[in-house]
Amino acid sequence: MVDEGSGAMKRQPLYVNEQRLSEELLREIGRGLSSNFPTVQDDVTAETFMYVYLIYSHLQNWDHQQTRNTGWILSETRRLERTLRAILYTAQLPQISQSHRAAACNALTAFLEKCRSSSIASLQSLSRPNYLWTDAFNVYLERSDRAKAKPLRQVLVTLVAIISGDSDRHGARRVLDAAVMRIIAIVFKQEPYSRVKPAIQALDYFISKQVISLQELLGLVKAWLSNNSAVTAGGTSGTSPVYGTTVAGNPTDTAILLSHAHISGGYVTVLATAILHWMLEPDIAPAAGDLFISVFSTLKRQKAEEPLCQVPGDATPAWCGPIQSSIGNAPSVLENLKQHIFPGLFKLSVTDFGRFLEHLRFQEISSGSPVVDGDPQVVTLFIALQTGKEIGLVRGSDEGLLDSNTAHANAVVLPDHLMGRLLARASETIRLAALSLLVASPLTTRPFTSGVLSLLEQNMTFSHADTDAKFRTNVLSTAKRLVDRLRGSASFLSREQERYKKTIAYQSISNKGGPVPEQSRKRGEAVEAAKRSTSLLQRHTEFINWYINFLVTELQPTASYQRHITALKALGILLQSGLDGDIPATKLSKLAQGEIKWPFHIKVLGARACRALLDLLADPFDDVRSGTAGILKLAALDSVSLLHVGADIGFSPKESQIGSRQKADIAQDAARNTTHLDVFDFLSRLEHTVHLSGRADHADGVARTYEIIFDMSCRSQLAVRQLGSLVESQHRSPQLSIVSHLISVLEESLVVARKDLALAVSGNPVHGHLAGIRLILDRPDFYHNLSDDDTRNWRPIHQRIIKLCQSVWECVKSPLCNDSPEGHIPEDFNDGEDLGTKDILSYSWRALKESSTTLRVIISNATHNPCSELSILDESDIKAIGQLTFTQLAELRHRGAFSTVSSTFATCCQRCFKEKNTNQLLYLWYKDTLNCIQDQASTTTRRSAGIPSLITGIMTAEPGGPLFAQIILKLLAEAQLPFGGYSRERGAKLPQVHALNCLKDTFADSRLGSCSEVYLAETLELSVECLGSEVWAIRNCGIMLFRALVDRLFGTNESRNKGDIGGDNKVTKLSYDKYPSLPGLLKDLLGQPTASSSPAGSGGQATSIVRGLGPPEAVFSAMDIIRRAGPPKANDAELRQSILSYIGSKIWHVRDMAARTFCSLVDRQHFTEEVSYLVNLPWASNNALHGQLLCARYLLRAYLPQDPVRLRSSIQSLIPLFHNSSGIMSRANICPINKGAFLDIANVILEAYIRACCADGSADHLLRDLINQLCESMEFPQFLNNLLRSLKAPGTQDSQYTSNSLYRRALVHGVTLYYCSYGPISNLQPMIEALAERDPDALLDVIELLESLYAAELGSASVNTLLDIGTLLFRMLEVSSSAEVKSRAARCISEICESSHTLAMRLFTDPQKGVVDVLPVSPLGLNITPGRLDSPSLVNAELRLWGSILSAQCTQPPIWPERLVSVLEMWSVALQKAGDEKNEFSTRMAAAMSLRAFKGTFRVVGQAPRTDAALLGPYVALYDTLNDDDDEIRDVGATVVSWILSDPPSPTPNLSLVPLAASLRFSEWLSLQYSHSASLSTTAVRRLTLHSRWLPSSMTDEELKPVEDLLANATKEDRSLFIEEKQNLFVDEVREADIWSRVLLRMSSEALDAQLVEAYVSWVYEGLLALLEKSKAEAMDGPLGWTAKPEAFALGIYVILGAAVVLKWAKYDGLCDCEEGVMTALRNLAEVGRRTSLHEFWLSRIDPLIA
Repeated sequence: MVDEGSGAMKRQPLYVNEQRLSEELLREIGRGLSSNFPTVQDDVTAETFMYVYLIYSHLQNWDHQQTRNTGWILSETRRLERTLRAILYTAQLPQISQSHRAAACNALTAFLEKCRSSSIASLQSLSRPNYLWTDAFNVYLERSDRAKAKPLRQVLVTLVAIISGDSDRHGARRVLDAAVMRIIAIVFKQEPYSRVKPAIQALDYFISKQVISLQELLGLVKAWLSNNSAVTAGGTSGTSPVYGTTVAGNPTDTAILLSHAHISGGYVTVLATAILHWMLEPDIAPAAGDLFISVFSTLKRQKAEEPLCQVPGDATPAWCGPIQSSIGNAPSVLENLKQHIFPGLFKLSVTDFGRFLEHLRFQEISSGSPVVDGDPQVVTLFIALQTGKEIGLVRGSDEGLLDSNTAHANAVVLPDHLMGRLLARASETIRLAALSLLVASPLTTRPFTSGVLSLLEQNMTFSHADTDAKFRTNVLSTAKRLVDRLRGSASFLSREQERYKKTIAYQSISNKGGPVPEQSRKRGEAVEAAKRSTSLLQRHTEFINWYINFLVTELQPTASYQRHITALKALGILLQSGLDGDIPATKLSKLAQGEIKWPFHIKVLGARACRALLDLLADPFDDVRSGTAGILKLAALDSVSLLHVGADIGFSPKESQIGSRQKADIAQDAARNTTHLDVFDFLSRLEHTVHLSGRADHADGVARTYEIIFDMSCRSQLAVRQLGSLVESQHRSPQLSIVSHLISVLEESLVVARKDLALAVSGNPVHGHLAGIRLILDRPDFYHNLSDDDTRNWRPIHQRIIKLCQSVWECVKSPLCNDSPEGHIPEDFNDGEDLGTKDILSYSWRALKESSTTLRVIISNATHNPCSELSILDESDIKAIGQLTFTQLAELRHRGAFSTVSSTFATCCQRCFKEKNTNQLLYLWYKDTLNCIQDQASTTTRRSAGIPSLITGIMTAEPGGPLFAQIILKLLAEAQLPFGGYSRERGAKLPQVHALNCLKDTFADSRLGSCSEVYLAETLELSVECLGSEVWAIRNCGIMLFRALVDRLFGTNESRNKGDIGGDNKVTKLSYDKYPSLPGLLKDLLGQPTASSSPAGSGGQATSIVRGLGPPEAVFSAMDIIRRAGPPKANDAELRQSILSYIGSKIWHVRDMAARTFCSLVDRQHFTEEVSYLVNLPWASNNALHGQLLCARYLLRAYLPQDPVRLRSSIQSLIPLFHNSSGIMSRANICPINKGAFLDIANVILEAYIRACCADGSADHLLRDLINQLCESMEFPQFLNNLLRSLKAPGTQDSQYTSNSLYRRALVHGVTLYYCSYGPISNLQPMIEALAERDPDALLDVIELLESLYAAELGSASVNTLLDIGTLLFRMLEVSSSAEVKSRAARCISEICESSHTLAMRLFTDPQKGVVDVLPVSPLGLNITPGRLDSPSLVNAELRLWGSILSAQCTQPPIWPERLVSVLEMWSVALQKAGDEKNEFSTRMAAAMSLRAFKGTFRVVGQAPRTDAALLGPYVALYDTLNDDDDEIRDVGATVVSWILSDPPSPTPNLSLVPLAASLRFSEWLSLQYSHSASLSTTAVRRLTLHSRWLPSSMTDEELKPVEDLLANATKEDRSLFIEEKQNLFVDEVREADIWSRVLLRMSSEALDAQLVEAYVSWVYEGLLALLEKSKAEAMDGPLGWTAKPEAFALGIYVILGAAVVLKWAKYDGLCDCEEGVMTALRNLAEVGRRTSLHEFWLSRIDPLIA
C-alpha cells in the first residue's frame, strides 16, 4: 500500500456538496474500484486520476490506519459518505445522458460492493440498509426509463445482496418494507408509468431471492390497502374463487384465510389482479408475467411445505379467478397471457392445469356441447389447450401411435375430430388454436394420422384467405411447424420402413430351416408394421403434393391479395425446408440444416408455378411483387429461360418408396405441360407496358426482373450464356453489362426528357430502370464480394449513376419546386398529349424518389478508402451526393418528396461523420442551412419545406455530439429573436418560423430522442413564449411545437379527447420529476387572469386572454397536460385554484375544458362533496354558474357508481342540492342555459338509476325513495306541462325559456327519463307530437337517449317496457316529417325487435292491418310507393326494419297467403339490389341486417329450415352477403347461414362458420333443397355467363352477351396511370364459377328449361371458339400474356366450366345434343394452347374433360 495516500487526503480533502460529477470521473471511479488498483488511462486527466486514487486509498488503506483515533475514522467516513451522496445525486439527475447515468450506476455499484466487503465497520456502515440504500433504490425505480438496463440491474443485485447479508435484521426489514410498500403503491397505479416495470422486476427479484416471503408480502399488501382504501372503493368488490373458497374482493371488509392465518387468499387474489392489470401494456407484460408466476410458484411451494394446509381434490387453482376476471374486463389481454404467463404457470402443476380446463368446461365441449365463439371462457380454453400442447401437457388422440415420453404422464387427451370441427369457425382465435393443436407436438418426428391430414386439406384454404394480417402471420407460423413436423415424420417413417424391411429379411433367413411359430408371428407383425409405415408415408407424400398444388393454385390472377401473399410466404417456407433438392443448403432454414432431412425431394416450383409467379411480378401490391421476386431468387433457377419442359411435381431418383405407376403419371404430366417461360420475352412485354402506362407497379416489376436476371448471372454460367443483348463486348463481367445496359437506357430517356418533358412523361418513364439499379446495388453481398479488379470496373459505373441522378434532378425540379406543385405545368411543356398535372407530378416524383433511394444505397454501402485507389467512392463523390440532396431539400416544395430525400441526406451525413476526410462537410452544410433559414425567412410555409429535414439530417450524424449541441442552441436562440416588423420591400422576415419547425422535427425524431431530452424543458418554455406572440405564424408554430413536445412527454400522440374525464388512479408515461420546470410552466400557462378575466366568483367575467400569453390555446395546452397526467403533487392546490378561475370564462369552450380538467383533480372518494360545493358556491355571473354546473355534471358522469348500494349512498348526499334549487330554477333566473345545465345534473342521476335497475334487474326500495324525492323536487310532470304549453303557444311567458334549444333539450331529457323510471311511457306521446313539429333535433335526442338506456340492456329490460318504447317510436314515424328522425326511429325499432322475436310479433301482427300498412312509410327499395325520393339513411333503415316485420308476419301461418308471398318477392328484389357491390357500405349492411332479422323465419327453433319457393330470393341475397367486400357484412351473413345449417333440434346455433366455409356449405344446401327449381338454375346460368346476379323468372328478358365481346373488353389495353380498384377485392370469380357450376351440375333435368339449356349451350360453344381464335391470333401467350389479365382469365374459366356442365347435360336424354362439338372445341383449344403457352391453369381444367 502507498503511505502517501493519507497525506494527500489531508492536503486535498474529499468534500463534495452533492455536486454533479462528470461522466469521465464516474467511469474512472467504477473502473478503479472494480480493479485491484487504479491505472492511468490515455483519455483520463490527471485531476480525475487523483480523485479516483484518493477514493481508492480511503477504501483500501484503512487497515493501515487502524491506529488512528475514532474521530479521524468518523471524519473520513463522513467524507466518503459525501462522495457516495454525490454519486447518488448524479445518478438521479433527470437531464444526464444514458452513458452518464450508466457510469454513475457502475460507480455506485462498485462503491457499495467495496464498502460491503470491507472489514472496517465504519466502511460497512455506508453500505448498510439506511437512507443511502433507499436513495439508491429510488434511483433504480425512477430512472430506469432513462438508463441502460444492465447497470441499473446491477444496482438492484447489489442492493439485494446488502439487504440479505446485513446483520441488523430488524433495521434491514424496516428499510425493505418501506421499499416494498412503495412497489405496491406503484403496482396499484399510484405513481408514474415509467416506474411500473422496474418496480415489478424488483419485486420479482425480491421474491426469487427470498429476501421477502409471501407471508410478509401479503401482510404489506393488506397494510397498504387498509391505508389506501380509495384504491379498492368501487373497483375490487366481488368474489374470487380461491381453492373452492369465496373470498371478499375488498380486503378492508373481510380476510378469508386458507389453512393458516398468515396466508390470505383474498390478498393473493387482489395482488394477482393488480399484476394482471399491467398485462395489457406490451413493454410491461413480460415482467408482470414473471412476477405473477413467481407469486404462485412461491404459494405452491409454501403449501407443499405446510402439511396442515389441506386443498380439496377438485379445487380450482388460486390463479384462476384473477385470470378470468382480467380476461373478462379486457379480452385482448389473452395474447399476452398466452405468451408470458400460461407456459410457466401451467408447468407449476399439471393437476392445476387439468382443474383449470375443467373449470372452462373442457369435458362438456370435448363431448360435443356447442361452442360459442364470443364466450371469453371458450376462447380461454382453446388458448390454454394450445399452450398445453406446446409444452407437452396435452396430446392428440392420434398420438398413441408412438411412444409418448415427451408428454406428461397425466397429459390431457384432445380428440382430433373436435379440432376438425373448429377449423372453419368464425372466431379467429378458436380457428387458430384448433389448427395449432392439430399441428403442434413436442416431438417433431411424430407422424400425422390420415384423418388429421384430411382435416387440414379440407380447411386450410379458409385460413389462407383470412383478411386479418396478424391472423395470417400466426397461420404461417403454424405452417412452418407443419412443414417441420412433416419433414420429421417422413424421416421417421422412412427409417421405420427400412428397419422393418431389415427385420423381415432377417426373419426370412432365420426361417429357412423351417417355420417356427414365434418367428412367423414376428415376421407377420413386421410385415404389417411395414405396410402401415409405407401407407402412412405415402399419405404424407400425397399431402405434401396437395399442399404444393394448393399453394400454386392460390397464385392464380383472380385470387385476393391475402391469398397471394400467404401462398408466397408458405412457398418460401417449403423451399427453405429442404424439400426441393435444387435449393442451396445455405438458403435453408436452421432446422432444415440440422440432422433431420427429407427422405425424398420434390420439385416445388414447376412450370405452372413459375408462370403464375412471373405474372405476379406486375401485381398492384408491392409486398406481393417483393415476395414473388424473393421466391424466384430462392428457387436457384439455373437458366434465364427458367424452365423448358417439366412437370409441376417431380421426385429425385433416390425415391425407392415411390411406386412406378406414380412415376409414370408424373412423366405423362411432364409430356403434357409445356410452357414458354423466357425471361427476356417477359421483360420485353413488361417494359412495353410500362412505356404505355407509366404505372408504379409495372415499373417495379421491371426492376425486380432485372434483379432476378442479375442474381441468376451471378450463380449460373448457363444463364450468362443466355444473356444475349445485355452482354456488351467491352464488359468482361455480365453483371457489369446488366447495370451498364440499365444506365444506357436511362441516359437515352433523360435525353428525351431534356428535349421534351411531355414525350418523356407519356412514353419514357425512368423510375423502373432506376429501381432496377437500386435493387441490384442493395443486394447484401454486392459490395462485400468485390475483388480489386471488380472495384476498378465498378467505380466508373457508380460515377455514371451519380451523374444520372443529377440529370434526373435537373429534369424534374421545375414541377417539384414550384410553390403549388399539384397544379403546376412547366411553361415549356408541350401539352399536345392528353396529359395533366397528375401525370407530370407522377413522373417527376417517382423519378426523384428512385434516384434518391439509389443514392442512399450507394452512400450507405459503397466502399470509400481515402488512402487507397481501390474504393468505389472518393471524396468528390460523397460531396456530390450530399450537395445534390442538400439542394433538393432546400428547393423542393412537393411534400411527398421530402421523406425520401431527407432519408438520403441523413444517411449521407452519417457517412460523412464516419469518414475523417469528409466530416468537415457537416459544418459546411450546417452553415448553408442557416443561410437558407435567413434567405427564406420571407417565404415561410407552414412546415418550412425541407429546412427541418436538413437540420435533423445533420444532427443524426452524431446525436448528442458537439455539433448537435451547437445546432440546437442556435435554433433556440434564433427562435427567441424578437419580430423585426414588416417592410414594404421585403415583407415580413420570420426566421423564427423555420427555427421553431426545426425544433419541432428534432423532438419528433426518434433517432434524436435520448440526446434531445436534455433540452426539452427549455424548449417547452420557448413554445410557451411563442404562444403569446403578436405574429400569427409564430403563434401557430409555437402551438405545433408545444403539441409535439407534449406528445414527447407522454410518449404518444393519442387523441387529446381520449380519457376525457375521470382522473382517479391515473397512470401516464409522464413523470414530473424528470422535468422540474414543467410545474412552473403549467402555473404560468394557467396564471391568474388579467383584470378583464377575473375569477368566476369575483364579479367579473373570464375571457380567453391569459396574462402575457394571449390566445386560449395556451390554456388548452396546459389543461391537456393536466388531464392526461394529473397535476404535480406539489402544485395540486395551486393548479386547482387556477383551473377554477377559468370556469367563468365568456368563451364556452374554455369553461368546458376547465370543467373537464377540474374533474381529473378530484378524488373519487370525495366527488359528492365537490359536487355540493360547486352547486352551492355563490356565483356572480351566469358564466360562472354555468361553469360550476358543468363541473358538477362531469363529476357525476365520471364517478357515479353503478351498483345500487353505492349509488344509493352517493345520491343520498346529493338530494339536498335539489331541495335548495329554487335559486337556479326560479323565474328570477332568466338564463335558460343555466337552468338546462342544472337539469342535466338531475338527468345524469336519473340515467344512472335506470342503468342500475337494468343491470341489477330490480330496484332497491331505498334507492327508489331517494329518486322519488329528487323527482318531487324537480317537478317533472309540471315541466312537461310547461313544455307542451310553450310548444303549442310560442308567445306565452313559458316560451322565453323553452325557446332556448339547450334548455328545451334538458327538459326533454328529464321528462323522458322520469317517465322511463315511473311510467307510463305513453305519457310522452303528446311531447313527441309537439316536438315533431317544432324541434326535430330534440326528438333525435330522445331516440338517442332511449338507445343508450336500453341498447346495452335489451336482454334484461322487460318485454312490456320495450313494447312501450317500440310503440312510442312508431308514433314518431307517424307524426314526424324529418327523414333523419324517421331513419333513427326505424333503426331503433329494428334493434329492439331483433332482440326479441316475441316483441316483434306483438308489434307487427295486428290482424286488422295488412303487411305493408304496418309501416307508415314504405321502403323505396320495395317500389311500393313509386316516385318517392327519400334520404339514403331512411331507405336503409326501412329496409332493415322490413326484415323484422316480415319475420313476424311469416311466423304464424304455415301456408303464406298470396299477398304475403308478393311482398316477400318485392323484399327479395330490394335485398339483391341493395347488396350490389357498387352501393355504399350502409346500404349493403342494411340488407344484411334485414336478412339477420328474418333468420327466425328461415329456421324456427327446433325445426328444419324452410324451403318455400318464395324464400329462394332471400337465400340468394344471403349468399351474396358472404362475398361482400366488407368483413362486417360477411360476418353478419355467416351468422345467419350458420343458424340455418345448424342441427334442427338445437335451440342455439351449433355452427359458427367463417364466411368462406359458409358460402361453400350454403351453396351445397341450396342446390340440394332447390334441385328442382327453375329459378335457381336460371340464377346459376346468369352468374356463369357474367350477367346480372338478381334472381330472374326466366332468361327471356335479355340475350346473353357473346364471349367474343366480353373477351375483347377483358383484353383491352390499359394505359391509365393509376389502376382503378375493383369494387369488391374479396370475391374470387374463379371460386364463384366453381361453386355455381357445381350448383348447376346438381340440378335435376326438370329444373332445366329447354330455352335456358339452348341459350347456355350456344354461349359455351361460341365461347370456346372465341377462346380458340384468340389463342391463334395472339400466337404466344406466356407470362404477362393476354390470359394474365384477371378479367380474361376468369372469363376463360367460366367458359371451360360451362363446357363441363354442358358435357354432363349431354348425358341427359333429349336435353342437348352437343357433346361432339364441345369436345372437338376443347381438344383444339388444348392443342393450340400447348403450342402457344396458354395459361397452365386453363389447360389443367381442360385435360380432365378431354381425357
